[in-house]
Parts: sequence; C-alpha cells; structure tokens
Amino acid sequence: TQARLTAILDATPDFVGIAAVGGKPLYMNRAGAEMVGYTVEEVLTHASLGDFHPVWAENLIGTQGIPIAIREGTWSGESALLTRDGREIPVSQVIISHKTSDGEVSYISTIARDITEQKKTAEELQQFAEQLRTAAESAAQINAILDPDELLQHTTTLLQERFDLYHVHIYLLDEMQRVLVMRAGSGEVGRQLRQQGHTIPIDQEHSLVARAARSQDVILVNDVTAEADFLPNPLLPNTRSEVAVPLVAAGRVLGVLDVQDDQANRFTPSDLDVFRTLASQVATALENARLFEQVEQNLIEAKIRFEVSQALAGTQSEEDALDTILERAGFYPKAQVSLFLFDPTSEEQAFVVHDTRSFRSNLTPLPKGVRFPVSEFPVIGQLVSPDDILVSDNVHNDGRFDEKMRNVLRQSGAISGAIIPLTIGDEWIGIISATSREEGYFDEQKLFLYRLLTTQGAVAVRAARLREAREQARAEAEQERTLLDGILTNLPVGVFVTNRAGVPIRVNEKASELLGRGIRGEAGNYTEIYDVIHRESGEIYPEQKLPLVQTLMDGQQHSADDLAVRKPDGTMVNLLVNSGPVLDPAGEMLGAIVAFSDITERVRAEESLTRFTNQLRTAAELASQVNAILDPNELLQQTVDLLKERFGLYHVHVYLLDEVSGQLLIRAGSGEVGRQLRERGHSLSIDREQSLVARAARTREVVLVDDVAAEAGFLPNPLLPDTRTEAAVPLLAGGKVLGVFDVQDDEPNRFSSSDLDVFRTLAGQVATALENARLFEEVQKSLEETAIRFQVSQALAGTQTEDDVLDAMIQQAGFYPEAQVMISPIDPEAEEQTFVVKRVDSFSSGLMPIPMDVRITIREMPLLQHLSADQIFVASDIETDERYDEASQAMSKAVGNRSAMVVPMVVGGEWLGNLVATSPEVGYFDDYRKQFLYRSLAEQGAVALRTSRLFDETQRTAARLRELDRLKSEFLANMSHELRTPLNSIIGYAEILLMGINGELSDDVQEDVQAIRSSGQHLLRLINDILDLAKIEAGRMTLEWENVSLSSVLDEVRSNNISLIHNKPIELVVEIEEDLPQIRGDSLRLNQILTNLLSNAIKFTNNGRVWLRAYQENGNIALEVADTGIGMSERDLVTIFEEFRQVDGSSTRRVEGTGLGLAITRHLVQMHGGSIAVESELGKGSTFTVTLPAPQETENQGG
Repeated sequence: TQARLTAILDATPDFVGIAAVGGKPLYMNRAGAEMVGYTVEEVLTHASLGDFHPVWAENLIGTQGIPIAIREGTWSGESALLTRDGREIPVSQVIISHKTSDGEVSYISTIARDITEQKKTAEELQQFAEQLRTAAESAAQINAILDPDELLQHTTTLLQERFDLYHVHIYLLDEMQRVLVMRAGSGEVGRQLRQQGHTIPIDQEHSLVARAARSQDVILVNDVTAEADFLPNPLLPNTRSEVAVPLVAAGRVLGVLDVQDDQANRFTPSDLDVFRTLASQVATALENARLFEQVEQNLIEAKIRFEVSQALAGTQSEEDALDTILERAGFYPKAQVSLFLFDPTSEEQAFVVHDTRSFRSNLTPLPKGVRFPVSEFPVIGQLVSPDDILVSDNVHNDGRFDEKMRNVLRQSGAISGAIIPLTIGDEWIGIISATSREEGYFDEQKLFLYRLLTTQGAVAVRAARLREAREQARAEAEQERTLLDGILTNLPVGVFVTNRAGVPIRVNEKASELLGRGIRGEAGNYTEIYDVIHRESGEIYPEQKLPLVQTLMDGQQHSADDLAVRKPDGTMVNLLVNSGPVLDPAGEMLGAIVAFSDITERVRAEESLTRFTNQLRTAAELASQVNAILDPNELLQQTVDLLKERFGLYHVHVYLLDEVSGQLLIRAGSGEVGRQLRERGHSLSIDREQSLVARAARTREVVLVDDVAAEAGFLPNPLLPDTRTEAAVPLLAGGKVLGVFDVQDDEPNRFSSSDLDVFRTLAGQVATALENARLFEEVQKSLEETAIRFQVSQALAGTQTEDDVLDAMIQQAGFYPEAQVMISPIDPEAEEQTFVVKRVDSFSSGLMPIPMDVRITIREMPLLQHLSADQIFVASDIETDERYDEASQAMSKAVGNRSAMVVPMVVGGEWLGNLVATSPEVGYFDDYRKQFLYRSLAEQGAVALRTSRLFDETQRTAARLRELDRLKSEFLANMSHELRTPLNSIIGYAEILLMGINGELSDDVQEDVQAIRSSGQHLLRLINDILDLAKIEAGRMTLEWENVSLSSVLDEVRSNNISLIHNKPIELVVEIEEDLPQIRGDSLRLNQILTNLLSNAIKFTNNGRVWLRAYQENGNIALEVADTGIGMSERDLVTIFEEFRQVDGSSTRRVEGTGLGLAITRHLVQMHGGSIAVESELGKGSTFTVTLPAPQETENQGG
C-alpha cells in the first residue's frame, strides 16, 4: 500500500524524490529533505527538484540524466545536491522514468546517495599515490648519485621542492665522536648550518634528531610548541611540526633525515611512510656510494701498484731502480722525498743520502752523499723493525726527534715528516724520508702508497743488485699480476671488467659464484644470459637499466640494488651492483668495471626488521587490548584468537599451571580444536618428558622446534595433525611460572628469532595481565568480605539484648545457603562447661535442624574435647574423621551432615560459645574464604554478645542506684521538714525577745539573742536549700504556671535585696526593656532565681556596681545579673553550678554560703525550659545570663 511504501522510503537514509515531468516535486522523503536542509513541506513548495542541485549538476541532469532516463528508462551517474546554506554534497544519483500503458511518461523518480566520504578517501589515496610516485622518482635520482655530499644535498633540495616543506636537512653519525654532523640542508639556512659545522650529540635529551638515532624509529611531533623534548634552532624560527627519520642500513644507523614544516599537524601517516621509504633509499644510496668509493680506491691503488711495478720492471740497474723509486714517489707533489741507502760496509750503522726529489714542495733538498750515523741521529734507530714507519705531524714538537735532526729538517723548511724503511725481509736497503711544509700532512692513505712504493722499490733494488734486473722485473710483473688476481679473488664482491664493446675480459671467481654460472665472452643479452630479474616483482630486469649497460652508454657511474639473479638451481641472489668506466691516461674510456655484492642477507634483514616492527606494533595493540580485560578466561581466549588471526598461525592455545597438582591445564585455545580441548579438560604433567609445553614450564625458557617431524621428543596431538613448527613460551610473572603459551604453524621453520622475541614480549604482557586479573579478583573478594563484615557489624551495632545479638547473628549467617548454622553460647551459670543451642537456621542446605535449647556437655559428647577457644575446628569428612566418636557420627548422619566447622566465639580471652556450620557436602568448609567469613561473624558476634551482657548488668546497677538516690532525697526532705519546724519556733521566740514584749534586754543579752536569730535564719536558708534540692532530685518539685510580669518580679527582687548594700559602697542598677512581654512561669521561683544571683553578686562585690537587667534577644527573654566584683577564674567556671561547690572552698573563706544556690538556680531555670550561662574574668566581675523562652503570640501580653 501507499502508506507502507511511504514508511519504507522515509526509513531510507538516501535522498528519494518524485517529480512531475516538468520537475515539480510530488514527493520527498524525510532523509532527503534533511540532507538539503529543508522540511518535506518546504521542498514540496518549490517549483522544481532542480532547485536542489548546483548549476553544473542541474545542467548535467537536464541535458543527460532526464533525457536518457526518458529514452532508456534509467540514468545513473555522479552529481551533487545543493543545501540550504549553499554547500555542495557529492552524490551518486539514479533517475527513473515511469510511463503509462500507452508509453507516456507520467512522472520521474530519483534516488541520490551521499558519497562525500568515498570522495575524500579517493582523494587521500590519490594524494598518497602521488607521494609514493614522487618518492620513487626521488629515489631513482638519489640512487644515481655516488658522491655522498652531492647525494645528500640533492636529497634535501629535492625533498623541499617536491613536498613543499619549510626545511629539510640530513645528519650523518660520527660513531667515534658520538655526534650527529649536519652534512646537507636545504636553502640558505642549510648553507649556514654547514658552515657553522652544526652538530648534535647523540645523547642529547631534548633533541628529536638524537632520539630518532637512538631509538632507530621515526619521531613525529605534530606541534613543537607543545613538545618538551623539542630543541629549537634560531635559524628556523617558524618550525611548527617536525619528523626525524633514522637512516638505517644493514641494522646500522648512518644518520637522520630531519623534515620540518611551518604548519602544525602537517604530516599524515602516509607522509611518514613516504619519508621512511625515502630514508631507506638514502641510506642504501649512502652505502652504495661508500662501497663504490671503496672499489674506486681499490682500483686506484691497484693501478698505482701496477704502474710502479711496471716502471720498476723496466729498470736495467740498481741506479735505474733507485731513480725510478724517487720519480714514482711524486704521488703527492707537496711532499719532498729523499732516498737514503744503508751502508753495511762502515764500522758503525749509517744511512747515506742517495738523492732527493722536491717536486712542488718548496723544500730545500738534502745534499747527496751526506751520512747520517745512527749513533748521532737516534731517531733513525727507532726503526728497529723493517715493518716500522715513523710518522710525525710536527717534528719540532715531537720528542722522538733529537735536536740535531730537528736542525737538519728546520734548514730544509720541513714541519711534518715520515720515515719508511726500504727493506727486503730482514735485509735493510735504505729508507725513504718524506717531508712537507704542512703540519699533519701524512695520513694513512699517503703512507699506504709510500709503503707500496718502498715495498716494490726494495724488490727492484735487490733485483738489480743480484744482476737479474730483467728477469726479476718480469718476475715482479708476474707477481704483480698474480697479486692483482689475488686481490680480485679475495675481494668480497664479484668483479668483472669489459672492453668498450661490453665483452668481459677480466672476471674473479666471486662473480661466477654469485651468478651461479661462468661469464660468457660475449656482449649484450646480460639479462637473458644471467637470468636477471626485478627483486620485488620477479619480472625480467630491463636490459637498458643494468648499470653496466648504462656505463657503456654514457661513461658514467651507475648503481642498482633492486635486481636479483636466478641461479640455474633456482636459488635467488639479491645483488647490489655498481659500475664505472675504465679510462686510459687520456681520459678515453677503455671499457667498464662492474662490482656486485650479495645483499640477500641485508634484504632479508630489512624485510625481517619490517616484519618485526609490524609484529611489535601488533603485539602492542594486543597488549593494550588484553590489559583492559580483568576476567582471566576472557583474557586468555581473546589473546589466542587475536594472535592466531593477526599472525596467521595454524593454532594457539594457553596452559595454566596448577602448582598443587603439577598439572598444566588448557584454559584457552583457538577455533574448534581449542573448544574441544577445553571441554575434555586437556592437561599435561609438568614432569612429562615428551612435551615441549612441559619442558618450557620446567626450564622457564622458550622451547622451539623448527620441524616437529624431526623432533624425537615431540608429543603429537591427534586434533592438530598439520603442526610442523611449534614454540612453547613460558608465562612468567614475578619469577613465578603461571603457565605456557603454545604457538603452532603448519609450515616448517616458520618462526624467526624476531618472532620469538615478539612471543616473549606478548607472553610477558599476558602474564602481567593474568597477574593483574588475579590481583583484581583478590581485591574484589576482599571488598566483598569487607562489605559482609560491615553488614554484620551494622546489624550487630543496633542490638542491645542477648536475644537481639543472637537473632542478628543467625540472620547474617546465610553467606553460603548450602550450609546449616547453629549458635550455641556457653551457659555461664552451669557447673560444668555446657553449650546451649540458642539459634539454628538450615537455610537451603536441606539438613534437619537441631532442636532449640538443647544443652550439650563434654561428658555427653566427647567430640567437644577437641574444641578450643583459640582455633577453628574443621572436619572435611565426618565419616572418616577420627575425632568423631560413634555417637557423634551417628547424630551427624541422622541429620545429613558430611562436613562441619566449629568457630569459637571469644572476646578478651573469654570463651562465650561456638558458631557451628554443617553441610551435606564433603570438604565444604576447606575453603579459606568460608572460614574467614564465619570467623568474622563469630568474632563480631562475641563482642556484641559480651556488650549486651554488660549492658544488661549496667542497666540493673543503674536501677539500683536510682532507687538509692530516691531514698536519699526522700530522707533529706523528711529530715529538712522535721528540722525546720522547731527552728521556726526558735527564730520566732528570738524576735519576740528582741521586740521587748517580755521586758527590756541588756545590751549583752540583746546581742546574744540577735546572734541566735541570725544563726537561725542562716540555718533555715540552708535547710530550705537542701529541701529544694531534695525535691528537685526526687522529682517532687513542681511549678505554679501563670503569666508573670517581669518588671514586677525585678522590682520585688530589688526591694528584697536592697538591705544587702546598706553597709557597702555599691550602686544597684535595674534596667528593663520597654514593652517587655509577660512570660509563662512560676513567679515565686523566678524571684528565687534572681534573688540567688543578685545576692551572690552583692556578696562578692566590695564596691562598684551591680546590674539587674531584663530584655529580649534572638526571640527569647534574657534576665541578666552583672557585677564589678572579684570575678572568677576559668577553672572555677567549670564547677560553679555543681552542688556544694563554691569559688572559695577553704575553711577561712570570707563569704558564707552552702554552695547550693547556683545548683538550685540552674535546675529551676531548666524547669522553666531555659538555660543559664556565665562570663567572668578574675578581678573584673561576672555576668550571669538566664535565657527563657518568649511567650507565643497568641498568649496574653503584659508588663
């Protein structure tokens, strides 16, 4: 139906629209409208669907899309949609025409899909391809350059231009000095850095270049301003991103390619791949240049040797030979060469100047015939061996030269020199002395040539002396040819020389060995003859690209390292080929020389390094994934699955070691075989001899078998019949074997040393992750145990009685529902130790519960004698436990017990009872965690049980004390009443006598009667205070509640106490706040409160003021009595409101009192719902403040 069709179209994420033939929108799905930024309703208001295309796309659809769709039914192609905000979205679009039965087009529909991401991916691939093409072109140019300096400078310039970079430079490593020397750089900055001799120590911490050299890995910094290790260069202030790529050849760091740009985040992963490739090409080209330079030097030396030998071979006499030696000594025209002959005829050893050649040295020659006795010139005597060479960079600073020899050299103008023996075997012929005006002129290369000359010259001289000049010359020539052949034979590279036509004319054995066939004496067709192929593609190598062919064509040096030769036996040899022209003295090319070396191992090393790097990257990814998994089973299964997939292996599984049984149990395996092995519980004994896995666990070393078919100790697994290579890697953590990581493949010799390194690394990661998972599991268990302990402590914390404690314990004892729990305290009143069953719960154990209040003694159950207060009793199997007597076993069997545990409830050394847990399962309580939890419950329950008993005892004691206190107070009240009645009579009679009713009294009698009255009144106040306190403590003090006017109370208090200040210089000040409301209270007791406070203030104030105030504060009524009297210390303030306590408690105190006034005052204030506070400072007076609740607003106000 239409509704279902609309729902389907609305659900599609593509742009779907239907329009009339004229383009008017008839339908648009929601996704299409949202794609262009409109609602469906807005789209339908447009005149044409073409409004949602950019102009070019609208033209395309109008000229091609719709016409073709009308003609052929459909049209598809790429176009674009135009959004509301003007953006173009590239789309893949289909247009369909819908026709009526008579062939007329009724409407047109279109579907467009957003291909922005595909476009972006294609552009990135195109860009990467361009970069690779550029890198390949650059590499081709670089490989054609054999001069290192030219090679490096060309590389930096080419890189900067082709990749539009800010700067490029290259450092080469000086291994002796351990510094990176800047050898080439782009632009003016590069020239300046070269002139400055810019270097970076390889140990420099804050240097990306040094770090790349140390790590032999690419170092990328996307934003150098945020990089702590960035070492800024003042000549390159705009550097924002930098890449340092090590130049590595044959595993040796040659230098670093450093690429910089002035934009942050400039370099993409594809850029880095290109730079790596180019760096590898540069390193190879450097190595080629070095090898070529070495070959050239060998050729130059061979040529000089040959020329010298040829010249000497043509000499007819000793003189000719000596002259030839001197003539041929002009290798370096800035040096003067003198020839000294040894005079064996003289009594003392001496050397005589034969002749000198100054060449262009500008040195003064030594006269012929001058003798140099060894005794006078000791420096000559230092040449104790014919093989010695004496070299001095500056003879005038050299302690080996005596002053006499220095003078001779100084006269000639020489600064540096070398003395080379001219000997044959142990026979001295003479010496050659080479001197120069330049300090340090004679290096190893120069000395080599001079030594070459003396060696051949000595032979020629000796031949002349033996008068066999011609024969000896031929022999020398033959010897030289043999030597040249020997050089060619012993060179580590294959060499053959061709004539100008390309026909091989000189070949060494190494060349035939590397090519696997003899060298044919014909030109051309080298690719076909020697089966030369492209190393990577395996296709035939183009003849015109062979270095030899290129040299024969242009007379230049050429090199190639991308070719290989297929020997007749099918083996492949990867070659590094260098070619160069052979020139005659006039510079005309006579032919070409080709040197090629076997770089198969180097190629393999590079491939292995690449593979190893990829493996390490994969291992790092695997490690990051497994380290995030804390479940051991999931961890191991994911590891084996990922390893098998990523490394393309036949099978992987992991064994874990059970230390108790010594069994290696398979815990995870890849694929269906792994699942079957796990289900079978496949295991191996660690002591099993014919097991690679067990051997790896025992030795804690990787065990590798390259071909299991040839391994005598191999233990085959029928589920893995195709295993050919196997490596068993132990899982080690903290010096402990956790298990074995077993890796298998179906190809022999599958695993290299780098593979094993990766497996070791991954095994270490897995072992660490397993250990982490174990620790996490322990922490989880610890947290669970802590939570249970906390739950138990919370439950027990709210208990008061012993029954409460026992109820809480049995409720919390259901840690393991499969166990029955019984709590049996010890009866403290029983004559013999008796356990009473107070609580039992079977939970879901299915065991028959023991009846409540059953009493058990050791006499009745001998099993109890095995219990103690200091350890847990555990019986793994009651039926076989020898500690159980027959009666105990029978009782356990009757209720269904097979295992049991008894946990003593002990606190402070006192055994309060037992917590008993039983189970129908054998060995149920062997688990330490179960023992721990039940013990925790017993320990906390014992504390709570003892506390409840102490609480009960305290409650009984407190009740007895309260009763005693009540009796005391009642006694005091009765006694106070009995004392007050006669006392009132005494005071009354005393007052009658003082009034004179019975006649006038004498002064002495009157004084005595006044004393009686005063003492009686004092005693009456004391009795009244005691009586009030007794009433309060006995709870019989009551208040007469009424509305009280505070102003009236304060006036009355003032009037009653004004007499106290008649004989004292004290001013009594009364301050009452206006409109003070009435309060609810007992006016008599309020009067008593203020009288007590005011009388105390007057008593303890000798002079000054006393205030009586009433006011409102914070919604309450405050009554305040303040004075300027003696005040109190902080210590006195602590005890002032206690019964029978006074500030001055000594027997000689100046102010009388009982010490009950303030205590009674405090009680009366509290009975009014108020509080009393005091502030005082010694010597500065005191302030007592009584705070009473204000009346409610509904109460009557007054005052």
